[in-house]
Order: sequence, then C-alpha cells, then structure tokens
Amino acid sequence: MNREDGLNELAQVLCSTHCIQECLKENEGKCLRYGKCKIDEKTDKQIEYILSPKNKCIYLEACAGSGKTEVLGLKAAYEVCKWELDNAGIAVLTFTNEAASTILDRIALLYPRKIPSIHYIGTFSSFVHGFIAQKFGYAFFRKDCTDQDCSFSIIDKNVRSYNNNWLENYALEFPSPPRKTKICANQLSFRLSDKSWFINIGDADVSLNEYYNSEEMQTFIDSLRKQARKEYLFGYDYLLQKVKECKKKFWKAGFATFEDMSIIAHTCLKDEAISKLLSKKFPLVMVDECQDLSYIELEILGFLQTAGSVIHFIGDLNQAIYSFKDAQPAFLRKHILERNYDTKHLIENFRSTQKIVDVSCALQGIEKRIIGSTPSLCDGNDALYYEYSSEEEAIQRFTNLIKQHNIPLEKSIVLVRNTSLKSKVTQNDNAEYDKHMVINAIQLWNTDFPEEQLMALQLIGLQIQKWIKTQGRKDKFYCPNSFCDNVFAWRLTLRDILRDLSKNNSICTLDGQSYSEWYRSAKGIVLGCVDKHIQGLLGFSILDKHNPSFRTPSGTASQLISPLPDKNKDFVKVETIHAVKGCSYDAVLLLSSSDARGRTGYWENWIDDKAETTRFAYVACTRPHHLLCWGIARLHDEEQRTKIESMGLVRLT
Repeated sequence: MNREDGLNELAQVLCSTHCIQECLKENEGKCLRYGKCKIDEKTDKQIEYILSPKNKCIYLEACAGSGKTEVLGLKAAYEVCKWELDNAGIAVLTFTNEAASTILDRIALLYPRKIPSIHYIGTFSSFVHGFIAQKFGYAFFRKDCTDQDCSFSIIDKNVRSYNNNWLENYALEFPSPPRKTKICANQLSFRLSDKSWFINIGDADVSLNEYYNSEEMQTFIDSLRKQARKEYLFGYDYLLQKVKECKKKFWKAGFATFEDMSIIAHTCLKDEAISKLLSKKFPLVMVDECQDLSYIELEILGFLQTAGSVIHFIGDLNQAIYSFKDAQPAFLRKHILERNYDTKHLIENFRSTQKIVDVSCALQGIEKRIIGSTPSLCDGNDALYYEYSSEEEAIQRFTNLIKQHNIPLEKSIVLVRNTSLKSKVTQNDNAEYDKHMVINAIQLWNTDFPEEQLMALQLIGLQIQKWIKTQGRKDKFYCPNSFCDNVFAWRLTLRDILRDLSKNNSICTLDGQSYSEWYRSAKGIVLGCVDKHIQGLLGFSILDKHNPSFRTPSGTASQLISPLPDKNKDFVKVETIHAVKGCSYDAVLLLSSSDARGRTGYWENWIDDKAETTRFAYVACTRPHHLLCWGIARLHDEEQRTKIESMGLVRLT
C-alpha cells in the first residue's frame, strides 16, 4: 500500500472521508483543535505501523522524540473504529495515570464518541489487579475465604508494625538481633527472574541471602546456637521456609503488597483456563513504554500471548532506567526474539536538533541513523559542555546561555542523577534560613514551588524540634523520635501549621518591618497556631510543657526583613532524570557530580558504563529541543576533554 492509499484508508475509517485531499482539515472536523490534519502529517513509517495487522505480534522500536504516544493513540483509535467484536476488546497499557490520560486524549482526538467499555486504557498495574489478581487470586490463595468479598487489601511494603500493631500477626517467625524491628510479611518480596527473596529494610530491598549472611545476623545466630548447644539451628533453609509461610499466611488473610499482586496474577495465569479466558476478553494488547516492563510483567504477557492474545510493544530499549523494579533490556530482547515479533522502526526525532540527536546516539552507541527534525536556534551550538568550580556557577552559566538564546527559563531544566545532588544544588543559604526559621518557612511555603515547600516543612519541623528539645532526622522533617513515630502524620501537621500561618495577613506582610517588630507582633499567633496542631498530634501543650522561646535572633533586631528572591523571575527548575522521562524542554543542563564518588551521576560513567548509567544520561540528553549542555567539574586532563568531545559536544570556554 502506497502513502496515498494509506492516508485514504485512515481518513475513511477515522474521518468518514474517502479521499483525504477532500477533507476540510483545519476549517472544520476533528482536527480543528490543532488547526492541521493529524493524519496527513504522519510519516510513512508511522502510517505503516498504524495500518499493521492486528493479528501479528509487533515491536515498534521508537527512538526518542518520534511521537510514539500519538502514533499509539492513532493506532488504538483506528482499531477501535474498526472493531467488530461485542464481547472482547483492546487493552492499551502504560505505567502511569498521566500517560494513560495522554493516550486517552490522543484516541479521543479521532474517536469522538465514548470509548466502548469492552476496551481498557489504563496502567499495567490496574490491569493486573482488576482483571487477574483480584478476580481470580482468591481461588489460589484464599480458598478458605467465606466472605462475600474475597479480594486483597493492598498494604504498602514500607508500612511498619510499630505504627500498625496488627501487622505483628504476620511477623516473620525467625529470630532477629536485639533492638531490631520485627520483619513482617509486607516487607518480604519475591523476584521471579532469579527466584530470590528480598526484605525491605529502611528504604532499600536487601536480598534474603545478604540479610542472613550479614555479620550482625551471623553473630546473633552463632550466640543462639552456643546457648542451645545445637550447631544446626536457624539455618538458611529454615529461614527460607519461614519466609514462605509468613507470606502465605499474609495472602490467606487477604493482604498483599503491590509487588505481591504480580506474583498472584502470575500464579493465576499458569491456569490455562484463566489465561484463555483473559486472552478472549483482550485479543489485542498494546503496551506503551515497553522497556519498563519487568521480568514478571513480561511473563504475564507471555501467558496471554500463548493463550491467543496478540501483543504490540511500543518503546525504546535505550531508555530503560527501571532496573530497581527488575526491568532489564535483556529480558525484553529475549522475549521478542523467542516469540518471533515483527520489528518495525521509527527513526525520526521530531523533538531535537540533529546535533543533539547525534550526541545522544554517540553516547549510547546507536549505529542506526536517527534523523533530527528541529531547526537550530543556537547558531549550530546546540550541544555544549563547560567546566565548573561549583554547582551554583554551572547553573548560573546555563541561565546566561538560555537568556542569550532567548529561551524561556520556564521551558528549561537542570537534570541530575539522584535526589542527593538535587538537594545540594537546590539548597539555599541554610545558615541564613536557620536564623529566622519561621519567617523563612512561611515565605518558602507561599512560593508554591514544591522544592521550596519541602524546605519550608523542614524549617518549621526543625524549629518545633528545638522548642520541644527532642531529636529527629532532616529527611523525616525532624519528626521527634521520642514522641511520634508516624512521619506521615507529622508532615501533615507541619503542612497544616504552614497553611494556617500563610493565611494570616498580619504575619505574612513583611514590607518595611524590622525583625524585632515582626517577632513581637507574631509571637502569639505563631505559638498559638503551632501549639494547637502539635497538641492535636502529640497530646500535650508545648506552651505548658516547654515554654518555647520566640525572640529576635541576636544582631538582627533592627534589620529590615529581607524577602526571599522571587524564583519566578530568575529560576531554572532542577529535577532528577527519573522525574522527567517522557517530558520535553527547550534547553537542558545535564549536571555531573563533582567527582567519581557520584558513581552513576559522574560523567565518565555515562560514557564508559554502556549499561543503565549510560541510559540515564541518554534519557537526559534526548529531552531538549534546542540546547543541550553538560556541566562538568573542573578537569585537569586533556584526555578527559578529548573523551567528552568524542561524543560531539563542543567545549564552551
């Protein structure tokens, strides 16, 4: 089928127009919203996929900026319009609610009626929960359930028993070292790819083997064996047995974590009758951002395909950055190869200039020619690097470049690898902030910037901690360990305090006031507000118990209050790479850690790693339309500059 025939086929199905040239396009009809024909603008490769048969498994390898989400939406709209089955539909799956809404919007553009309920457009996790685990899981894990509702209640793996005593009913029946919190069933997870168990401790998942063989655990077990004079006690196999029993008891009672639901669904689909039933309900399954599929999610789709479903994968393996959820490019490559998927390619990047595309491809080692379609606004200087002495200098230099090229600050971003570097570069002068914590917390809260509001919560938390003379961690907003172990409730209380204070005009009006005037007039309002909310959470009055001091800090009484700088006027947002996946910006600064201790955040690892670290850098480098900069800590080796420039980046001196 040539291009003209393909366009006419789409126009006939989607727009009820036999000839696309006869369509009124921007004057009326479905394209009015965009002022142009959304079919005619598609490339030959995009049209080829949209018209591809729905009875053959396809992997659409779509480079960054290739418009894959819109193509997927157009493909889904095309298939929905042609759909003839009354009791079966299409499942279009993605990984976030925002992405699902975007796809629904794309479909609605050319399918103006309500999408029939036989079709499902939503997240992969909702699909697994709603159509598999919750629907059939009781038959495998809750056979003794006598209630009308035999579904599973979802429990977060980070919930701990000291906040929820009922969890102790599902504690791991294996001795733990003294002063260690009990491990409960929600902290246990199973990874199918290597058949390993993990324990969630703190903010990390630790393998069961690592936990058991840790020096602390082995010392403790050794002491128990000596006391009992039995060298065989509490072996690893016994621990493994108790872990399985603990998890099964949890499931049997009707509880599960998000991770558990995939295991439950996987077990259900091993039953051929269930997998066939689901494949008949969804004979066509389309998965956006397929590179984010974990091993077990691929297994689930494999069951459906074996039972008769046709699977379409749309994504870019070069953007796979979710190894923490067991999503590895090797798993998807093997799946596609073994199951004979027909691979198609989208190789035109509509987001970035050719120079930015070339740098991204060189970084990732992509040999296939990717075409950049965006014209240069920077006189050919689209991909640069420069050296910095401090992160503040690097960001200021980027800001100057943006202004030089008339790129809006709000359409630009600084990207970092992890939250620790983000916190470092967004941190303002803490010494100055800490002098007047309440004033600055109120000002920060009123900015409406999420990063500033988080700092406001930390400041008001620190001030309250000083008043009640207790200890607490900064990353937990100084939640007082001796009084409150519910960090979430503590944070909500701080939020409510700041909301109330920010509504009071008398303490929010700072112009022309000295610090002493403000402290004198605000004392009763601030302490009264804080006491009311803290009393509601902790059960005692800090005014009665601690008599908190609220005085002007030494040396500042006669000074006029200094308002915080207006971030709306001269502010470039700083974000982690994870947070901007799928987003686009006019200009991007990819900021390297200052030294190799930054590991995955250090520029040499981006170039040399050729694994997930490189893919993180690739995702960052494919976000900008017009300007890509790398910020590198000061170099003293010409070979290092040569290595960077081999990527196609030009040094800015």
